[in-house]
Amino acid sequence: MKKRRALDDGSNPQSDAAVLAVRLGEKLNSEVDEFFRPFRLTVLQFNVLRILYVRDPERQGISRGEIEALLIRRVPDVTRLLDRLEAAELIVRHRPENDQRTSLARLTDKGWDLVEKTHAPLLALNRDQFSHFSMAELAQLISLLRKALERPTQHAAAE
Repeated sequence: MKKRRALDDGSNPQSDAAVLAVRLGEKLNSEVDEFFRPFRLTVLQFNVLRILYVRDPERQGISRGEIEALLIRRVPDVTRLLDRLEAAELIVRHRPENDQRTSLARLTDKGWDLVEKTHAPLLALNRDQFSHFSMAELAQLISLLRKALERPTQHAAAE
């Protein structure tokens, strides 16, 4: 029998941190997905609505590329995500007269109202998700998460 060399011997806390960060992300994402289920929305769909709400208060429209750059999680097909929101009448898309190659998305009244309706309950969920932390611990967690996100992405070569 071959000796197993790919077991975690506890000498790499970075591996523990990575696994725990992924687990936390999945747990939070699952809870937020559950929150949006009655609204027939996913977290990513709401993320688009929120981007439009915050970045386009005059409802002039934002391009697909701008939306894609602001998403909390990268998705392979932003156009399809926008198609679903448009089918649900939460956004509309139009081409500006001065650039017919560009399509801009903006919130409809229905989309705007949905963001406003879900705002307070979503904040309450977020408070509950971290209610076991003190304010000092939250500040430290936020600081550490920001620091982790600042690191440039590097991929180790698979052996």
